[in-house]
Amino acid sequence: MQKSIVLRGQRVAFSFERKRVRRVSLRIRAEGGLFVSAPRLTPYAVVEAFLLAKQDWILEQLRLAAERQAEDENAVYLWGERLRLELREGKRHSVAREGDALILTLKDPSDGEEKRRALEAWQKQICTERVTALCRQYYPAFERRGVPWPTLSFRRMRSRWGSCRP
Repeated sequence: MQKSIVLRGQRVAFSFERKRVRRVSLRIRAEGGLFVSAPRLTPYAVVEAFLLAKQDWILEQLRLAAERQAEDENAVYLWGERLRLELREGKRHSVAREGDALILTLKDPSDGEEKRRALEAWQKQICTERVTALCRQYYPAFERRGVPWPTLSFRRMRSRWGSCRP
């Protein structure tokens, strides 16, 4: 259930849940949300007192989470390296790397969906090129054993990072 509390003059919304737990606990999620759980029979006044006792920590962690999220919106990771994302307006979609920046040219840079589609297409192209090069490098050892050339496909996954079906 959604609740809110005023901490240092700032209204903070949080998700609250009564569960089979021993004590009141709180978590700050990566996207900046606050989640509080408490034992089923704990009075709500105890939960509020707990939050007020931790208010400085909560506000600092929410601020840090918001900063990280803002940074991640302007960053792209390529092979573990963080690149600064720069959006530019142009007639055609293009992606180019310049030093530690990835230049993404779009017809409408303010369109988040267009940005997402362009980045996903670029990531799929980059992955296809890299994995195909690796297959070319290692395939001769498998070809001698009669293993057919692999079929590659890439999809955006939420939880499973990959699978292999020999």
